Amino acid sequence: MHRPRSALSAAALALASGLACPAAAQISVGAGETLTEADLNAGSFQGQAFTLGPGTIFDIDFGGTLGPVGDSTILPTGVPFDFQSSTVRVNNGGVIATGSVVSNAIVGLFFGGGASNGFAARAGSQISMLGGVVGNFASALDSTINIVHGGFGQSFTAGAGADILITGGGIGNGFTAIDGATVTLSGGVITDFAEFRSGSVLTVAGGAVERELQVVGGAVRLSAGSIGSGFGAFTSATVDVTGGSIGANFSTDSEVTISGGAIEDGFFALMGSRVNLLVQDLSLDGVPVSLTPGEALTITQRGGALLEATLADGSFIDFTLNNIPAVGQDFFDISATLTATLAGTVPAPGAGALLVVCCAGGVTRRRRRGAALSIVRGREE
Repeated sequence: MHRPRSALSAAALALASGLACPAAAQISVGAGETLTEADLNAGSFQGQAFTLGPGTIFDIDFGGTLGPVGDSTILPTGVPFDFQSSTVRVNNGGVIATGSVVSNAIVGLFFGGGASNGFAARAGSQISMLGGVVGNFASALDSTINIVHGGFGQSFTAGAGADILITGGGIGNGFTAIDGATVTLSGGVITDFAEFRSGSVLTVAGGAVERELQVVGGAVRLSAGSIGSGFGAFTSATVDVTGGSIGANFSTDSEVTISGGAIEDGFFALMGSRVNLLVQDLSLDGVPVSLTPGEALTITQRGGALLEATLADGSFIDFTLNNIPAVGQDFFDISATLTATLAGTVPAPGAGALLVVCCAGGVTRRRRRGAALSIVRGREE
């Protein structure tokens, strides 16, 4: 089971202040020394005796090394070394050796400390990034990661049971979240080419996700902060935008709900997608559209019509309803479903209306006045 985030933060504070529970033993690993797996199993290092468990602290100091521990060569997830809730503090100049795999470890990486490539956190581990750096190709399963400063290098993978909270620092290029991993970003950054798959969840409440985020069967909740250009949401993904911003060329074949924030040009609603707008008001080509509380209005118009709306949070948004794709322009496939619902109301099951705008249109026509409006209430036709 995951430790609640409030408790994780307390653990991080304890690590930072040196106040992790009273030490049953405190082992220091200094310059030129290596704490090996054999030492850990023997319960003795440089004449210092210890028992693995809560309250035992290993300080990896300048020039000191832990491991490698565990076996990363045994597929698929490696065999971890069980620290039995012992604490490992990797201080300035200390390092965890390449390919180490740990479970039930409380690890703090401080400024100047690090874990080398291939570091793997497994069941019951709590990793607090407090200025230190983890190398490339790290992974996490059934563990909690709290990134305050510093962060992870390229190609970090988070799998089932991983819970990552980022308030500063960040994660390098090529991050992948799979099998229900959860990531909450309220500060810091996730850099280019991140991917969320297989039920994983990204919550963005601050900070930035940079270019080319791809979500395949996962979920994104954006309330503040930003997602960069080239965002794609596919294969039964869900995206809920209540604030923040999304860069140019966002494309989807899945469900997107927009009630706030900003989306730049080049939004692509592909075949089979469903785009739901929660609005205070709506117009098409400058003509106000009446919305009935509790009723979702399906908008079938394409041909370059200009949709303008005030979203639930008061933000203004517009889309050009092109049904022929063009670089840098919005695109809504004729099979994409586009709905608008009055903010603060929830459509009853089966309740809906179909909006038919009777006029000819071409690609990227920005604003046509006086279009005739015909609304058929109560059903979709």
